[in-house]
Amino acid sequence: MKKFLATMLSLVVIPLILTAQSFEIKPVSADRPADATFRVPYMIKADVPSVLKPSSYQTLGAKYISFKTSSGNDLRGSWMFIEDTEPITYEPKSNTFVVAGRDIIATEEGQPFHLQTGIVYTISSNNNGKTWTTPTEIFRQQSNFDVMPTIAVANPSGSNDPADFSYFVYSRVARAEEGQTSAPFYGAHFIFVSPDGADQIALKGPDLNNPSQRQKWFKTNAVTTSKNDKDYAVLAGQLLPDEGFQGGNYGCAHIDMTDIDVLSSIPNAWAVTKFRQPDNPTSGSHYNNGIYIDNDANGTVYACVANMFVDDPESRVVGFSKSDDNGMTWSEFEKMSPQILSNYAVSQGAYKDSVFIAPYEANAFVVYGTDKFSYFTRLYVNMPYPIEDESHIVEIKYDEGTWSIHKVATLLNPEMAFGRMWAINLQKPQETSTDDELIPF
Repeated sequence: MKKFLATMLSLVVIPLILTAQSFEIKPVSADRPADATFRVPYMIKADVPSVLKPSSYQTLGAKYISFKTSSGNDLRGSWMFIEDTEPITYEPKSNTFVVAGRDIIATEEGQPFHLQTGIVYTISSNNNGKTWTTPTEIFRQQSNFDVMPTIAVANPSGSNDPADFSYFVYSRVARAEEGQTSAPFYGAHFIFVSPDGADQIALKGPDLNNPSQRQKWFKTNAVTTSKNDKDYAVLAGQLLPDEGFQGGNYGCAHIDMTDIDVLSSIPNAWAVTKFRQPDNPTSGSHYNNGIYIDNDANGTVYACVANMFVDDPESRVVGFSKSDDNGMTWSEFEKMSPQILSNYAVSQGAYKDSVFIAPYEANAFVVYGTDKFSYFTRLYVNMPYPIEDESHIVEIKYDEGTWSIHKVATLLNPEMAFGRMWAINLQKPQETSTDDELIPF
């Protein structure tokens, strides 16, 4: 165990090299299904334009299942429910959960891969996930394959019908060309859906403070705010650099869901120079964790990270930045003192400098009041010999200027503490079905 923890301690001082996923998007079968239980994402050609109109907002009868590799293995990790994305959201007025999903379809028999079509759809539940609606397609585009969706929802009319909601969906997009056997990633689609129709904007990366557009959209999460009779979404995420450029940058988008407009940037307050610098920036390496956002009842948006900041590069601590204008501008990061971690170590019977935040792991963040939030993460605790080292899930709280830390649980098997947790469950969507399908929640 001591050797294990020593290995994990070394991660604090070794930059993470962020690389693109090596998975390839492969073609789906274009054979007409023989019966209703045919298990490939397939639909017969439908007359749905790339920009939908209200009359085309429809429920589809096709079966949507997780995309698989050519060997039959699920790609749910990279392609749907990857960490640090937000494919599920909650609409409180109607008590509705909404999930954004994606798939690849052949629109005619024998269709070449580069002509196949990526689709984005939603499903919803108003009984806390006990049952879900059939998929409703919101966007399709030939030769463009959307993955890793994040969704935000607004309900300006207070309706209980999800068809009356307004949606913003972010999806990373891969583009196929004739003769290719895989689809390289391009950037992202910003998809807007309302009862009046739908539209999309394609962006490679943030527009402002993005040197030569070399930082591309990657993993994101989003929140919805309402001000002056307008609905906004704020999107934030870690970006993916082109080869030869530094990793660890964060992008933000201010999204006007009413007027369908996007303003995006790498905020000055979030500049990569605010954090510990790697020895070789051009390698794409960095020390930064993911970024998480949430908002309070007044519409103030909070962005939170657990990073090594440049003014104390040996300590990984939680810090947050705020925006009062729907993500247009951000404050400098306010950081917790490393003493908070030292005090926690002593309270657990460990030496004061023997506790640190797990790097490069998916965390959780929730704002529950004005200047009040909780950040959930994992701590590694190096206990004095002969006591076994421990891993803890903890809640790091900020309450109007006061930081504190509380243990949620001790992980009994620390070696298993570093995997992702997926919001996926195996269940039968229909009583008559004999095939289990991967359904969210």
